[in-house]
Amino acid sequence: MIKSAIIFTLAAAAVCAFGAGIEVDTPPGNYQAWLVESVIKIGPPPKGLVSITSGKGVADGTGPLVAILNVDNGNLAVITKANVVKPTPKDFIYAESVSVSIQRDSKPIDTASVTLKDGTRGQTILIDPSRKGRYTFYAVPLGKPEFTVSFVSSGKDSSVTQVFDLPKVRTDASPTFSIALPSQLLNATGGASTETESQNPASPPNQTTPGSGNKNQSSLFSRSVGKLVQLLLGFAVVGALIYGGYWIFKKDPKAVATRLRAMGAPIPLDPDDQQAQFDAASAVAAPMPQPAPQSPILLDDSAPTPIVAPNPSSNTSISGNSGFSDRPRLVRSNGEDWIIQEGSSIIGREPGLPISLVDESTLSRKQAEIHRQGNVLTFRDLNSTNGSYVNGRKVDSDLVLNPGDSIQLGAVIFKVEA
Repeated sequence: MIKSAIIFTLAAAAVCAFGAGIEVDTPPGNYQAWLVESVIKIGPPPKGLVSITSGKGVADGTGPLVAILNVDNGNLAVITKANVVKPTPKDFIYAESVSVSIQRDSKPIDTASVTLKDGTRGQTILIDPSRKGRYTFYAVPLGKPEFTVSFVSSGKDSSVTQVFDLPKVRTDASPTFSIALPSQLLNATGGASTETESQNPASPPNQTTPGSGNKNQSSLFSRSVGKLVQLLLGFAVVGALIYGGYWIFKKDPKAVATRLRAMGAPIPLDPDDQQAQFDAASAVAAPMPQPAPQSPILLDDSAPTPIVAPNPSSNTSISGNSGFSDRPRLVRSNGEDWIIQEGSSIIGREPGLPISLVDESTLSRKQAEIHRQGNVLTFRDLNSTNGSYVNGRKVDSDLVLNPGDSIQLGAVIFKVEA
C-alpha cells in the first residue's frame, strides 16, 4: 500500500512538472512566447496564447527551445529553454513571418517551386493553384533573404532569383515580397531578377517538400515519353515516303526517271529509249529565264554614325534633354497610362497621389517619385519595402529616365513613353 502511494505521488509530480510552463522575463512591450522543437519547425503562433505585457509571462508547449515574438515589430527570438528565460534586444534575429507573392503578367502563377536561402538553411516549397501564387515562410533570419522561383516557360525549365532587404526596423511587421516572372510573350525580366534556362536545373537545397521528388521524376518521364513518340512518328513518316517512292518507281520507272532528269538528277539514258533522249534534249535546249538587272542602291552615308546603347547598370544622375516630348507618359502593362506633369509625381497606394494604385498591396504608401523638369525625367525610390527597379536594376540613387525604359514597382510593371 505504501509502495503504491509513493509511485502515484512521483507520477503526479512528473505530470505537474511536464505541464508547467517556462517563466519568461521580457523587455518592455507586447510579446508572445511558446515552446518549439527547432527553428525550422516554427510556424504561426499557437492559438490561445496570452500576451505578455508586464514583462513577466509563461511559455507553454513542448520542445527544448523558447520562441518569443515581439508583436509590435514582428521580430522573433529563439532561446534554449531554462528555468527563467530573459531575452535581450540582440536575441531578436528573426522575422516571425515573410510572405512571397509570385505573379506573371499581373496574375498569380499556378505552378512553381520556391526556394528560400537565408545564409543558414535552404527551404523549398511547391506552389499549386490552391495557394494562388503566395506562400508564407516563418522564422526567417534578418538580412538579405534570397528567393529562387523555378517554373516552366515555353516548354523549358526556367528560374528567377531575387534578393530582398529584411531589416530589423521595417514598416511592415510581416512583409510581403513580390516576384514578377518574365512574360512568355515579351520574355522580359522584372525587378533585379536574372532568368536562367536549363534542361538540367540545379539540384534543390537540403530541404524539399515531401513528394516533390516524385512529381519531378513524373514530369521528366512524361517529357521523355513524348520525345520518344515524336521520334517514332518521324521514322514512320520517312518510311512511308520511301515506300511510296519505291512503289511509284516500280509501277512506271521511265516516268520517274524522266521527272528526276527534269529536276537535274544525273540519271543515265537508255540507248534504246528514243523518247527519253528526245525529252532530255528538249530540257537542255529550253533556255532558262534570266533575271532582270537590278538597279544599284545608293546610300547618302556609307558609314552611318553608331548609336551608343544606354548603360543599364548606371544609377547616376545625368543632366540634359533625354528625348521626351512635351507629353511624356507612364504606361502600365495592363494599358493604363498617366501623363507625367511638370514637377513632382509620386507613385504609391496612398489615395490622392498623382499616380495612385490603391488596390495594389505590393506597393508602399509612397513608393517612388518622378520629377519632370522640361523634357528631363528623374526617377527616385522613396525607401520602399520591395524596392524600385529600372531596366532590371535596383535604383539606389536618382536616375534620369529615357524613352522605352521599363520600371517595376512591386508587382506592377510600367513603360516610359515619349
